[in-house]
Amino acid sequence: MSAVKKGSVSCTDQAENLTVEESRALILSLKSELERSREKEQELIKLKVALFSRANHEFRTPLTIIDGIASRMARQSADLRPIDIEGRCETIRHSVKELLLLTEVLMRQMSDSLYPVEIDAKEQVVRKKA
Repeated sequence: MSAVKKGSVSCTDQAENLTVEESRALILSLKSELERSREKEQELIKLKVALFSRANHEFRTPLTIIDGIASRMARQSADLRPIDIEGRCETIRHSVKELLLLTEVLMRQMSDSLYPVEIDAKEQVVRKKA
């Protein structure tokens, strides 16, 4: 029989020494805990879908701008003046900066959620991130 660990004593160890009523109470408690865990999991799945949808949109917009400008420059290269090329290159550079900023923000948010503490090496202090 597999045992689910709860603290340092397994559920099977507890069940062997319980009355029927105590066993029912334990089962109800475990059921409630399982339901809470499932609700949390569903919430996390919804958040993940929302994050991926937003990231998809945020990345595609600058990439579409970059691709469109590069395509036009390639088609019209013989007719473009240096000032036109310079302006289009600035638009491309602006879109690239937006992508880099978005990447930094996403990485920082992921880091904050994975590692909710910050370490100050100079002071040798570990603090919970605000």
